[in-house]
Amino acid sequence: MTVYGLYARSDGGWLSVAALIRLLAELGVDEPAVRSAISRLKRRGILEAQRQEGSPGVWIVPAHPQDATADTLRRLGLDAYADLFHADHLAFGDPADKIRRWWDLDDLERRYEAFIRAYEPVLARLRRGGSYGGAEAFAQYVRVLTDWRQLPYLDPGLPGELLPEGWAGLRAAGEFFALRSMLEEPARAYVTSVMAG
Repeated sequence: MTVYGLYARSDGGWLSVAALIRLLAELGVDEPAVRSAISRLKRRGILEAQRQEGSPGVWIVPAHPQDATADTLRRLGLDAYADLFHADHLAFGDPADKIRRWWDLDDLERRYEAFIRAYEPVLARLRRGGSYGGAEAFAQYVRVLTDWRQLPYLDPGLPGELLPEGWAGLRAAGEFFALRSMLEEPARAYVTSVMAG
């Protein structure tokens, strides 16, 4: 799903199975596993098979948070069938005292710290002037995004005054955005070359 979300949308929502197999091979995923995953996603209605210029492919309808979701539902005339909301604490106690009852911030901080430990060496290499090219840049980029993408959904997005002192989420976010800025273009160039050939 990460690879589709990153690259299929820019190509009209379409990515060939052959290109996907080649790209995921760079991540250590073999062809039967890719085909099996595609089949499961098609059965669940997440992907749709489509031929383009005689090459079989799939269509993806990605989910977007907040404003993008509302815009999409409205555009498709489905807004009457959905509810989107967010909540505010209005009364009865100090939220700062209740935060740890509402969210497992200790677990979330451990996850952020694991992300930092996993990608500090990659970021250090890039900052020293090293680089990742081609398939290696693509593989690193997808790993970074895959490991990161669950964290924003787990994080309640609390204001700074409600976060524990030295909150690892801020450092992890800085690391993620730095990695993304350094790996995104070489990864995209590699995917473009795979899709072209």
